[in-house]
Amino acid sequence: MKTSALVNQEPVLDTAKSDYIVAHWLEAITKLHAYYHQLITCISQRALEPELSIGKTTYRGQCPMSQLTKLTRSMETELAKLSQDIDQVDRLQASATKKICAKLVSHTLRLTQLNEQAQTRLDLIKRSAS
Repeated sequence: MKTSALVNQEPVLDTAKSDYIVAHWLEAITKLHAYYHQLITCISQRALEPELSIGKTTYRGQCPMSQLTKLTRSMETELAKLSQDIDQVDRLQASATKKICAKLVSHTLRLTQLNEQAQTRLDLIKRSAS
């Protein structure tokens, strides 16, 4: 049996699977972008709309402002990580396709978590503070 033929063979990644991964990543990043801008708008409009303060905690609707700012920082951090990973993709060889897809899957999962948190916070903002 010739092992050299197997060693030199590039890993096979199903094109349909990689298309699926990229499509879900694209959907997650698009949602993140929209939610991020909604959250930033809510934070910046805090002077224009009524807030409720309980002790040292300020609320928008039923959501503490501290949670909004923390979530937007987490979103920014994840985008920075993604940007670093994308920069590294240019330096990888074609044989690293599986690694690239694995990173996209990982980012998609994290983006989905952040999107769920953003959606929850935005729903809390819409609820009356009383």
